[in-house]
Amino acid sequence: MNVIEVKNLTKEYKELKAVDNLSFEVYKGEILGLLGPNGSGKSTTINCLLSLLNYSNGSIKIFGEDMTPTSYDLKSKIGVVFQDVAVFDELTVYENIDYFCGLYIYDNQKRKQYVEDAIRLVGLEDFKKFYPKKLSGGLLRRLNIACGISHKPNLIFLDEPTVAVDPQSRNNILDGIKKLRDAGATIVYTTHYMEEVELLCDRVIILDKGKILATGTTDELKELAKEKGFRSIDEYESLHTGDKVYYVNRGKNLFLLVVGNKSIEEGLNIIGAHADSPRLDLKPNPLYEDHGFGYFKTHYYGGIKKYQWTTIPLAIHGVIAKKNGEVVEVCIGEKDEDPIFTIPDLLPHLAREQMQSKASEVIPAENLNLLIGSLPYPDKKVSSVKPKSVTKR
Repeated sequence: MNVIEVKNLTKEYKELKAVDNLSFEVYKGEILGLLGPNGSGKSTTINCLLSLLNYSNGSIKIFGEDMTPTSYDLKSKIGVVFQDVAVFDELTVYENIDYFCGLYIYDNQKRKQYVEDAIRLVGLEDFKKFYPKKLSGGLLRRLNIACGISHKPNLIFLDEPTVAVDPQSRNNILDGIKKLRDAGATIVYTTHYMEEVELLCDRVIILDKGKILATGTTDELKELAKEKGFRSIDEYESLHTGDKVYYVNRGKNLFLLVVGNKSIEEGLNIIGAHADSPRLDLKPNPLYEDHGFGYFKTHYYGGIKKYQWTTIPLAIHGVIAKKNGEVVEVCIGEKDEDPIFTIPDLLPHLAREQMQSKASEVIPAENLNLLIGSLPYPDKKVSSVKPKSVTKR
């Protein structure tokens, strides 16, 4: 059954076609990913689907009915979580969720149960009485989601819900989305991030300049380059004009290259996309010990202020290449039972000189090293607790 049917949807702003003749379906019980760069038409498409924007041409059916601005019965079956957080600062976490749920659910007992279910889904049990201004960015995103899905809608639109959140909140949000799908909801999910699409989505639509570039499962999209004639660079002994080449860099980046007929000295055309997010990369041979504590040395990349790293719980993602050539994938810190990692900071009573520094000097970049463990205390009589050790390699 098709929950959404879109045919020849077009949205024009004077000379700009924000959405250009889109046609697609969303099947019951699936997570459909809308993937594309900023300005590709993702949010405009969603606003048209919800009748928040008038569109120039085409038709939209939701649950088999025409969607119009006055389709209130249809809209009561829909939940929407926009990228911009929309909650009331004057209400607590619980009161915000209760308010939005109450727009659709009038039975008090039923509404109370729905609110508690939404709080559990996003992991805000310990923050019910907090006001939004007291929440971190990640917790605020969770509250935004809870408000949008509290009435248990059949169809949910999520517009980039993990933008600028910490790893723990991101993991919680993604787990909650899977639970919504498992409970029977159909979800339309927009994002820049290919890794989220691979993790969540049953099918993907790639948009650019309002047009569909490709659609299918993530595995199908990976094969799309090969179907278009691209071959691994390892298959070529030499390159010639017109050759189509792909190259995967360390499992992180995919490059598609078409060899031209001019010398590279005359220039080349590049079309690129990337996830613009702050990160810490481990240096080669990163492990070292200092005063009985184990650390990883890191490279710092921007996006947030250096002193903010000390307030964020961190997870490790990557691979380890063993001597025998085997590559082991590593992901620690995303699951609830995993340890998390931190960039340590001075305690307040030891930080007098630090407190006099400028914000840019509080935490030097070379001190953004990851605390990963401690060595056992040498005197066994001091403590009966045996801490985990860090082994040098």
